[in-house]
Amino acid sequence: MWMEEEENYDAAYEDGVNVGIAQGKTLGITQGEKNKTIDIAKNMLEEKVDIALISKYTNLSIEEINALR
Repeated sequence: MWMEEEENYDAAYEDGVNVGIAQGKTLGITQGEKNKTIDIAKNMLEEKVDIALISKYTNLSIEEINALR
């Protein structure tokens, strides 16, 4: 009986680790995309592009863009 419980524990632990890794990857990708969008918006601001146009193409709010200034 003890061996079966240990196997169940090991399987549950491995499942938990795999879920954590998947969540970490998803969060990393999401944050990376957000950072790239912010970089693009900053470059557009430097080029004096209209804020409404920056918002349209980056999907950032006007408030988020203004905060980058």
